[in-house]
Amino acid sequence: MDKLDYLEKELSRLLAWIQAADSRASIILPIDTAMLGLMAALLPKYICISNQMLAFPILAMLLLLFSITCLVFSSFPRTDGPKNSIIFFNGIAKRNINEYESSVLNLTINEYESDLIQQCHINAEIADVKYQWVKRSMAGLFLATPFWIISIYLLYGLK
Repeated sequence: MDKLDYLEKELSRLLAWIQAADSRASIILPIDTAMLGLMAALLPKYICISNQMLAFPILAMLLLLFSITCLVFSSFPRTDGPKNSIIFFNGIAKRNINEYESSVLNLTINEYESDLIQQCHINAEIADVKYQWVKRSMAGLFLATPFWIISIYLLYGLK
């Protein structure tokens, strides 16, 4: 396999990893929101319970808010990439059409290969950062779940 073919496939794989992180985030956010929403709807009933029992919903809400905050950080686009790239959208957009056309038409194989290497590297960094934040978000959701279940049980026990 030649290097260009490898690099193009690797860039596609890395972009797929970024999409996979985004798709996980799109599953976690509605779960976090629904769990927080149910607790908020039932919260007025917590006024009649002890401070010890109040610790469960507070912990659950803090962990769910932590989970959502991590998702926010995972979703911010990172557009710092090579400014002279003919692959990276930001590098393309910084040029007018004539400059971009000239760059593509005068492109050497070595320049294209170098651009692909840079793209693979920056997208690997983006994927890594996204997965770190999504992982933290999932941890927050998983840690919140038992506290949330106990909180909901307590609420329905007050009826």
